[in-house]
Amino acid sequence: MMFPPRLVAVALASVFVFGLVPDTSEAMPAFARQYNVSCVVCHDAFPKLNAYGEQFAADNFRMPHWREKMADRWAFSMLYNYADAGDFDDTGTIFEGLAINSLTFGASYYFMRNLKGVIEVNADLLGKDSGGPPFVGHQTREHYLLIGIDAAY
Repeated sequence: MMFPPRLVAVALASVFVFGLVPDTSEAMPAFARQYNVSCVVCHDAFPKLNAYGEQFAADNFRMPHWREKMADRWAFSMLYNYADAGDFDDTGTIFEGLAINSLTFGASYYFMRNLKGVIEVNADLLGKDSGGPPFVGHQTREHYLLIGIDAAY
């Protein structure tokens, strides 16, 4: 029985195309971005790993000396903010009558050069609620915990 030439051509083309697609793909460009290196550091020809790539995989996908470099990924900050309610009198700004007395601690972890996780804790040290102008939104003491991601692209 003869198959139509068009059917044979489509079948052969399909086998050829699907034969080129690897059945597994383990390359993760996120590692290249995270460590700021090229993919060829770990790969000879995708997806084949070179010796360095195999060692990287064996080391649980960590670059050598990653423990020492982890300290470079953290940034810590502390900010004390103080303003008396009269500090902004006659300034013609929205801050007239606003009292500030707060202490903020922050910690950031840099996943990559332009992507970080942020944790910030603010303690409002005012002894009582301050009146302040109603349109500013700072009439009451404000304690907060902020957790987020900061990306700059």
